[in-house]
Amino acid sequence: MGFLFKSLAIIAIVAIAYPPINEGVGGPCHAVEAKAFNILSKEPDNKLGLFGILGANITTGGMATFYVKKHYASLPPFIGCTVMYWSVLFDEDIVLKAMEGVRRLKET
Repeated sequence: MGFLFKSLAIIAIVAIAYPPINEGVGGPCHAVEAKAFNILSKEPDNKLGLFGILGANITTGGMATFYVKKHYASLPPFIGCTVMYWSVLFDEDIVLKAMEGVRRLKET
């Protein structure tokens, strides 16, 4: 029982600590934004690519916090951002789907 608890605790710590360490930022919401902007900077669409490059340098985590509070209302933003980071890590299309709303706003 003790081994299982210790193993789960280590896995939880690694899952929460990895996003900010991997992106070189201060927290999980900041890491979500940094990852999203890095994905956008690779887009062939010049406008989104430029947005991604500029955004990666000015991100603070506020947009991700707002998004997570809206979509994961029952979770604290810290946990919601960690879940979102791992989701984006395994499926980069999540970022592109979220940006479709921004594209539609720009076109109107």
